[in-house]
Amino acid sequence: MPAPLCVRTQGNLQEAKHIVEAGKEKLDSLTGTDPSVSAAVFYVASLYSKAQADFAGFYKSSLMYLSFVSSDTLPQDFKLRLAVDVSLAALLGEHIYSFGQLLQHPIVSVLDASPYAWLHELLAAFNAGDIAKYDQLCVRYAQQLNAQPALVANERRLREKITLMCLLELVSALPAEERTLSLDTIAQCTQLTVDGVEFLLMKVSEHTLTLSCWQGPCKCLGVRIRHHGLHPSRASPCQSWRAHFVGCTRGACMEALL
Repeated sequence: MPAPLCVRTQGNLQEAKHIVEAGKEKLDSLTGTDPSVSAAVFYVASLYSKAQADFAGFYKSSLMYLSFVSSDTLPQDFKLRLAVDVSLAALLGEHIYSFGQLLQHPIVSVLDASPYAWLHELLAAFNAGDIAKYDQLCVRYAQQLNAQPALVANERRLREKITLMCLLELVSALPAEERTLSLDTIAQCTQLTVDGVEFLLMKVSEHTLTLSCWQGPCKCLGVRIRHHGLHPSRASPCQSWRAHFVGCTRGACMEALL
């Protein structure tokens, strides 16, 4: 990466923040901007987010950067570092529940011929909401996972995230004429207890979906789920890697309104 694109943010993050914000504002006001200019702005923005440990910000800025450059023009060692960083950011970023755009980008293929091929497999498992596959990968690649401090520190969040993505895949697969799911069905697919499903729905309301509860004809708890701009993706031996949800109250049915 050319030296002019690199900013030294150590000890002066506030100034770096102003530079990034000013660059984005100026970029928005321009028309017909050369792609290299846009790439430079978003690359610098990604560096700032990385310095701040802002995983979601780094992920979004990096994807924007990659949309303005050809991966074929990037040095191989740089591509591998970026592929690893953006993949970890996808897993750890808040409110990021679809990896389709990343998985469709050529840069991810760089992982396959490297010691980080497991990371590509992990992304695909999350993208599909495949909890069983995730558990298999956690056992198979326990050594590699435990070598990543950020993943170790956020193991519970990762479990919550893939469980939520599993729920989204389950809801998206419902036929148009059938919009009701039992909590038992959700529990089976997400590998949670029914009480754990209640907690999951609470997490859903915190992060991505709007929930409203009502009393059904059998005086059981029901939950309606409305999507707000969140869509499931379509691109498609370590006990410490098995976090569990804490139970709440028991319910009976869920109706999904897409």
